[in-house]
Amino acid sequence: MSSITIMHSSLFWFLLASTISGLSFAQDFSTHEINLDDAGNFTLKWAVEGDSIDIEVQVKVTGWIALGISPDGGLARADLLFAYFDITTGRINATDRMAQLSADGSQVQVMMDTVQNWEYLTGTKSDKGLTVRVRRKLETCDSMDQPITADTTRIVYSMGQELPSNILRPSIPAGIFTGKKLLLLDESLAVRRMGEPIRPATTLEWNILMDGIRIPENTDEFTQCSLQKIPTFSKRLHLIKVEPRVEQGNNEIVSSMMVYICQDFVTVSTTPKNFDCGSATSSAPVLGNCTVMLAAWANGGTTLRYPDDVGYPIGPELSDRYVLLRVRYTLDNFSTSNQRRVDSSGLKMHLSDKLRKFEAGVLPVGLADDVIVPSYFNTLRTFGLCSDPCTKEALLDDGVSVFGGLLHTGTSGKSARLRQIRDGIELPSLLKDDHLAADYQENRGIYPRRRILKGDQLLLDCSYAANVPETDALNSSSSRVETCFATVLYYPRMNMTSCQSSYLMESLGEQLGLEAQENLQPQLIVLPKSIINSTNIDLLNITTEGNITVIHPIVLQPASSLNITHVAKRDVLSVDWANRLRSFNWTPEATRITQAFYSNGTVGSKCTFENGQSETSVISRPHFIPTKPPNSTCPEPTTLLPGWVPVQTVLSLNAPQANTPRSTRSSAATMNGTSVILTLLSFGAYFVTVVWTGG
Repeated sequence: MSSITIMHSSLFWFLLASTISGLSFAQDFSTHEINLDDAGNFTLKWAVEGDSIDIEVQVKVTGWIALGISPDGGLARADLLFAYFDITTGRINATDRMAQLSADGSQVQVMMDTVQNWEYLTGTKSDKGLTVRVRRKLETCDSMDQPITADTTRIVYSMGQELPSNILRPSIPAGIFTGKKLLLLDESLAVRRMGEPIRPATTLEWNILMDGIRIPENTDEFTQCSLQKIPTFSKRLHLIKVEPRVEQGNNEIVSSMMVYICQDFVTVSTTPKNFDCGSATSSAPVLGNCTVMLAAWANGGTTLRYPDDVGYPIGPELSDRYVLLRVRYTLDNFSTSNQRRVDSSGLKMHLSDKLRKFEAGVLPVGLADDVIVPSYFNTLRTFGLCSDPCTKEALLDDGVSVFGGLLHTGTSGKSARLRQIRDGIELPSLLKDDHLAADYQENRGIYPRRRILKGDQLLLDCSYAANVPETDALNSSSSRVETCFATVLYYPRMNMTSCQSSYLMESLGEQLGLEAQENLQPQLIVLPKSIINSTNIDLLNITTEGNITVIHPIVLQPASSLNITHVAKRDVLSVDWANRLRSFNWTPEATRITQAFYSNGTVGSKCTFENGQSETSVISRPHFIPTKPPNSTCPEPTTLLPGWVPVQTVLSLNAPQANTPRSTRSSAATMNGTSVILTLLSFGAYFVTVVWTGG
């Protein structure tokens, strides 16, 4: 086979003009910035414009940089940007690479990608380190690249002071790479890109923290609640920022933190200040009267900043009432050697007296209760529903605008999608993450903002994967707790405080062959005397739905100072079934029944309002016409006649080859190491290749 190399001045200037035109710099660069390491040695900045992303890396070394996108968080097949300072040319060189892991996993081979999709924009070297800015398409249609989507992105990165001996195919110790999870396409700062002014800083800080609560031993997870008094406010304020305060050393075990505003009759005189609220039987009375969500955070999340035109209202009417801080701890990997047995985590509220245009609310959707699943399973799906009767009842005529939200699952969660269904037709998802990570569940921005209208349904789908061998899944008596939960950040605020659903667990118990338990122990729910006139103390004798009287068991105050309310029999039965499933002997058939039940079972959909009242309806998973996925920007594979190859243009940003003549290497460096290879249509055994190297 032969080839012909052609150099022509007109082609040279055409390709030179094309190359330079592609190096335009993004205006108003860096809408996002993060230090990937705690020491601030590796800073990542980025901005998305259309179908491309500009990324700038700043490191405190003068040798080389590796920044990659991993398909699963590991190093194997990670899509790498590899940049280094070439001491022979005095310039930065940036190339598109792929990581190949050695057989023993100790070394990373940084292989050159056959198609170079990182476009080098600029780079500098100083005594402080290297700065490199590059650009690429979000979807390159290259099988060796990872697409950049709105899902959680697994980043791997490393850097070094000394260049590897073989810069074209360096071998780097795997141990010096670090991982990080990010939302590269998060739209939280979109309002600032529109040029709207940034509002003044915080005028008041309010800490809502646990007070050295003790973490119990011999448990995989537990939930602690704390009632805390709201400060006295003399005027209306807006909550503009929510900052997590996780106790040092407890980052891995603090799974979620929620803050709810309680009804004015909830006080520490009727409820313990701190209590275990993981058991629905003991915590139902308090949780049922603290339903107005103020803030939510999940593991791995950072500070939530409201858009500059939105704030959550906090006024004098809340003074001296109570909030409920609810913290869940996941202790699967708990180690006494490096983690504390006490915790004082919580959330810091940043308030401003500069009121904003819109007043926001936080709407919890999804599952109201945890679900009990086998510890060993391959895949499982659950769903939670905010039904159309609830949105018809609560929403204003022109609906509400959604500007953000949070997706939250347990440790085996793999994906979550908040669907919006209108008149039986699914609209584009409000929130979606097909690569969800249990240890990184961040608040997300939505831009452009979306509208929810009366009659819409909000369906939250969650999927889980335990990834265990089939032999381990047989006849296990172990269970785990999972959740499927989301928050919707919206305005204007409405009086519906939650719109969630719960599985009818007695139906699952019956399908699994469990016999109903006849003699359920009554629960006691106690409300302060101020709720019901003292002459109605005979409410103690009221029975409802199967002769079940509901009273709270943990309150010890004399009955003369208390009054009673009740909950439905269904709630008591669901709690009983859930408790029994925790010690259930899971056979493969029982696991299959449970998987089918959670995927398509009947739920009780419940909407709760600010006055404490609620409406419940029994409903099945809705049927709808699914939304069409966006059209792929990648071309269909081309079918060619035998002996033909397609026209292709390859822009290669790699360093000059070692055997390249000195004069050619110098010229290539002048164009930042850019070379262009143009392969023309060929027939049979002959083809023509035009090679141009800068200079």
